[in-house]
Amino acid sequence: MASLCKHDAGLRVYQQAQLSAINRHADGAVKLQMPMKLSDGWSFNRIGEDEFRLERKDEVLNDGQTHDSLYSNGRLVRNLQRVRRMSDQYVLAESTSYTRIGGELTPFGMPSVSYCPSVPDDVLSAAFPR
Repeated sequence: MASLCKHDAGLRVYQQAQLSAINRHADGAVKLQMPMKLSDGWSFNRIGEDEFRLERKDEVLNDGQTHDSLYSNGRLVRNLQRVRRMSDQYVLAESTSYTRIGGELTPFGMPSVSYCPSVPDDVLSAAFPR
């Protein structure tokens, strides 16, 4: 996971956009509509009148096969997020992170969990600064 984190994880901002006040909560957070799923594994939330979308996908890289009740290979997941402007399909910002669950001796059935980056990137704040 360390090499994946070093080369692939992180936030990339290609362009920023302004959101009207109607698309923000009182605390300034971006208002998201109900999530919808697509057949290719992506899900998305509309922002505004479908001007923008927050798209998400979790890709399982290693399923974490269990060898016995105490040990598994560990589950490794790539978490993708991107903000897309719908008028021209342009991706404003994208974030890649990784999650590993298990992969070591778990005597009490409580596997360890690790993430990278250790602090999740806020792709919405990066795409829509206040």
